[in-house]
Amino acid sequence: LHGLTGVGWSDSWSEYAWVREQGNRVDIISLGATLNFAFDGESDTAVNPYHAQYILRRRDDYLELFDRDALSSRFFYDAFPGMRLRHPVTDDTSDDRLAHSPGDRMYMLGGMSDTASNRITFERDSQYR
Repeated sequence: LHGLTGVGWSDSWSEYAWVREQGNRVDIISLGATLNFAFDGESDTAVNPYHAQYILRRRDDYLELFDRDALSSRFFYDAFPGMRLRHPVTDDTSDDRLAHSPGDRMYMLGGMSDTASNRITFERDSQYR
């Protein structure tokens, strides 16, 4: 674990989406756990098979993770290359995003909201802090 608070610590602001297989498989890494999602065909909605309260939606150029129990959403922006960027998470103009392989991409948590219209937007530096 290595959250913003240091090595060996995790925090809910260091979450990221690992997008692979051309966007059809997405893992959300959160607090040391991994939520797996697989989109079927042209579907823009996927449900985690082990934690059905989590719904992942593809929306234009970002991902929205909705938690039905907490009635809150987490947003991972710029998750689909080539789409219009709605909200830059970093000032990374050279596209040096984290990746496990050339076709994979990781996108940091960019914002959170709830059904009471509370919103938090995260801005990160070039080192994703």
